Amino acid sequence: MIQCSYWILIVAAVLCPLLWLGTPKDFWPLAFGAAAATAIAVLLVVIQAAEDAQPDVQQTSTGFSAFFLAFGTMAFAFGGHPTFPTVQDDMKEGRKFGKAVLFAYIMIILLYIPIIVTGFAVYGDKLEHNILKNMTSGGLQYASLILVTLHLLTASNIVWSAVFQETEEILKVPKHFGWKRALVRTGLLLIAVFIAESIPTFGVLLDLLGASTMSFLAFIFPCLFYLILTRQFKAAAVESGEIDRLPAGIFDIPLWEKTLIYEIIIVGLFAAVSGTYAGFSELVAPAAFTRPCYLAGASANTCEG
Repeated sequence: MIQCSYWILIVAAVLCPLLWLGTPKDFWPLAFGAAAATAIAVLLVVIQAAEDAQPDVQQTSTGFSAFFLAFGTMAFAFGGHPTFPTVQDDMKEGRKFGKAVLFAYIMIILLYIPIIVTGFAVYGDKLEHNILKNMTSGGLQYASLILVTLHLLTASNIVWSAVFQETEEILKVPKHFGWKRALVRTGLLLIAVFIAESIPTFGVLLDLLGASTMSFLAFIFPCLFYLILTRQFKAAAVESGEIDRLPAGIFDIPLWEKTLIYEIIIVGLFAAVSGTYAGFSELVAPAAFTRPCYLAGASANTCEG
């Protein structure tokens, strides 16, 4: 059987050429492939879970730490904001970006709810970080694993796009395809491979990163930036004299909207601090430490999916 550490290298080798593509507009069919693969995988997981269902499923009690660790994972799942600017920039009709984001989040919720309900109702306190590990070994589990891997292969370029473009901008890499782009993107992929090999228990790191970085990226920063940009646009319009030619109150944020924005910021900040504390506490716990794949020996299979 091929061990986890080798699978990481195999997937990275397959993924590498796909990452050399340009911006999302150059590989938009991959997005449809990723969404389709995920939807089918969710269906297979629900079907297998229905077969695995047992009476008297035990549930774990949820405390402070468990709740905010779960929040970190959920924030990571909804943290696509760093990629949004590159997607909007590549859209033919950028003004429809809001509708596209709304549709995307609705689809994400529709895909996550069955997995959440299934994991809670069927597997209970036996639920792993990766629900695929709970599935009974067989055709449905293998098909789900293949589909999830296909999703990662096709969606990774979209997720990495912002990092690639920013890095290439700093290093003055030409925007057309060339050896410099391939070298930079391969280098970044190798860094990701090293992290994956070095931290086998990735679920713990996911909780920490989701609660810390993604809470700011998904909840706090968008609200703050919206308030700051609105104020800046209004100040620029007043300074240039265009404010008199614009509709009255165009830059004024309604009270109900301000209230909602500040509520999101406060709740997001509290969740970020609490989740970061809970995630860090779990990460430094003795039970969380596992030897990296490349130090555990060729026969070890310590990587957590």
